[in-house]
Formats: sequence, C-alpha cells, structure tokens
Amino acid sequence: MDIILCHATANFDTLGAAIGAARLYQGARIVLTGGMQKPIREFI
Repeated sequence: MDIILCHATANFDTLGAAIGAARLYQGARIVLTGGMQKPIREFI
C-alpha cells in the first residue's frame, strides 16, 4: 500500500495535491499527520 503524507496543519493546497496524487496512484491512502486547519475540517 502507498501512503501520501501531508505536512502539519493541512490547508486546501495540501489537500488538493494529496487528492491529485491519490488519483495518480490508485489504492494510495492520504494521511493528515498534523491535523488540519479549521476550513479543511469543516469541508471534510
């Protein structure tokens, strides 16, 4: 399994890049290691 790691306190740029990478690498999992900013929490 492939894992896509994001930097601490993810923002929309981070999330967009992670989603793009996950589409390129089917089966990969996105891991938000340091939490996320409030707008991201509300969006998800």
